[in-house]
Amino acid sequence: MKNGKLKLIKIKSDEINIYPLKKLIEKGEKKLEKNKIKESKLKIKWIISNILKTSIKNLSLYQDYKLSKKENQLFNNYIKRLLNHEPVQYIIKETEFFGLDFLLDNNVLIPRIETERIVDFAIDSIKKYNYKNIIDIGTGSGIISICIAKKIDQNISILAIDSNINALKIAKKNAIKHKVNSKIKFLHFNILKDKLKKNFDLIVSNPPYVSIKEYNQLDKDIRFFEPKSALTDYDNGTIFYEKFSIKGLEWLNKNGSIVLELGGQKHSIKIKKKFFKRGWKNIKLINDFNGDTRILIAQN
Repeated sequence: MKNGKLKLIKIKSDEINIYPLKKLIEKGEKKLEKNKIKESKLKIKWIISNILKTSIKNLSLYQDYKLSKKENQLFNNYIKRLLNHEPVQYIIKETEFFGLDFLLDNNVLIPRIETERIVDFAIDSIKKYNYKNIIDIGTGSGIISICIAKKIDQNISILAIDSNINALKIAKKNAIKHKVNSKIKFLHFNILKDKLKKNFDLIVSNPPYVSIKEYNQLDKDIRFFEPKSALTDYDNGTIFYEKFSIKGLEWLNKNGSIVLELGGQKHSIKIKKKFFKRGWKNIKLINDFNGDTRILIAQN
C-alpha cells in the first residue's frame, strides 16, 4: 500500500492456473491441436499425470483440482516443449513398453509397439529351444533384454551391448528398476568394429534400419530429438543386417536363432535375400500388429 492506495499486481492467466483440471486439459488440447500436434489429448494427460505423480486412469479423481503455482509453471513449460515438437516421453522421462514402465532420455530411442513382437518371438524361442545365452545388440534403453528377463523364469544370461555409453547408463537404471540386473550384463561395444569373443544361443536386435535418404524425410519430433545413430546407418539401411548375415553364423551356437526387427516390406525382402544367400535356415518374415513385415527369424 502506497499513499493510502492498494497497489494491484497484474498476473497473466498463464502464469498462475485459475482453471480446474478438466478445463485445463481441454484448453491444453485445443492449443496443441491448433498447432497440429498429434495425439494432443493423450499427451496432455501424460504431462498432467507426471506433474501430479499419479496414473492417467486416476486423473478422473482430480477433475476439480487446481494446479499450484509451481505445478502450473511446470505445465506451461511442458506445453512449450510439446509445441516445439519434443516427444512427450522425453519431457516426462519415461514411457511404457510391454506393460512395463521405463526411464528414458534423448540418448535412447522411444520404443515403438512394433518392437514388442521381437520380445514375443525371443521369449517363444527361449522356451522352445531352452536357450540359455542371449545377446541383445544395440540395447538402447534395455527394453528388449529387460522384458525377456522379466518374463523368463528359467536360468538365462543376457549380454546387452550398445556403442552409446550414455544409452547404457539408462539401460542399467531400468534393469535395477525392474530388479533383473543380476540376469543382464551391459557392455559398451560396437558390433561393426569390435570382435565378439563368446557364442550365444539367441541374437536379438532392433538395429538402425532407416536409410539416410528416408531419415531426412522423417517427422520433426523424430529428426530433431531422437538419436540419429540409433535410427540410421548413414547409408542404405542394410549395413547392420549385412554384418549379421555373415558374422551371425559364427556368433551362434549350434541350432541357434536370430530375431531382428525390419523396416517394412521392401526392406524385409532385401534382408531375407541376404540371409538366404549366406546359408541361414528356416528364415521367416513376420508381420507386426499393423500387418507390416517387421520381424525376421532365422536359424544357423
